[in-house]
Amino acid sequence: RHGMAKERLSCSEIAAEIRKKYPDITWVSAKLEGTRLLLTVREGIFIQTTEEKDKSACDIMAERDGEIIKMITRRGLPRKKVGDLCKKGEILVSGILELKDDSQEVVKYEAVHADADIYIKRQKAYYHEIPMIYETYEWTGKKKKGIYLKAGRFYLEIADRTKNGWYQIAEEQKMYLTKSFQLPCSIGYITQNQYRKIKKEYTREEVKKLAWHTLQRYEEKLMQKGVQISENNVKIEIDHKTCVSKGFLEIIEKIGEETPVEIPEQPAERTTEDG
Repeated sequence: RHGMAKERLSCSEIAAEIRKKYPDITWVSAKLEGTRLLLTVREGIFIQTTEEKDKSACDIMAERDGEIIKMITRRGLPRKKVGDLCKKGEILVSGILELKDDSQEVVKYEAVHADADIYIKRQKAYYHEIPMIYETYEWTGKKKKGIYLKAGRFYLEIADRTKNGWYQIAEEQKMYLTKSFQLPCSIGYITQNQYRKIKKEYTREEVKKLAWHTLQRYEEKLMQKGVQISENNVKIEIDHKTCVSKGFLEIIEKIGEETPVEIPEQPAERTTEDG
């Protein structure tokens, strides 16, 4: 703590405690310089490798409705093909392989971990509403100044603080005798600016620009998730009260959720008799 005697500090014990409390820190240096305790730490860099997927048997299920436009199956039995429509909960790739004999009769079922890349095209509804009249803030030009002193646990403030209607900024400066001799005290400067709430109304150009900007940010968030936008069918309608953006986006996205496979009963062994 500030103000304690330097003789009571053990740099080696402090470094050991930091390593114990924060396992991610791989290197710690603690040293005294003048009246300051300087700590230098280095965090470990952990490269996370991709864990091998669970190899237990599973199907690949559709978690959304859409039209399949691309499908690459690496393992498993496809139940759908490019151009087909799929429904949520429908099995797209089965983890059950049918082993057949020369007469194309199933002699055995083998369960595998289905693996495939599946992309669908679908429509995503979009709706956003912006009121034409909105509330904002403006500065009145009035300011207040204040000051405070801190010394260890002692705190003294000389300022007329008012919470409502005032925006406050505090800047604090440490106090030094020399570059390496820091005192356990500081001085702070408080600046308060008065503001008031006002109501304004968007022009048609302003609100239309804001609506398009909101739509673009929404599209950017989708693309950050790996979604492609192939078509934009969103229209903006403005009246005296609101600006409404509505329509749909045609998107392309990857789907496929692993689900436990239901292993059917193995076919009965067939026997043949010579007549």
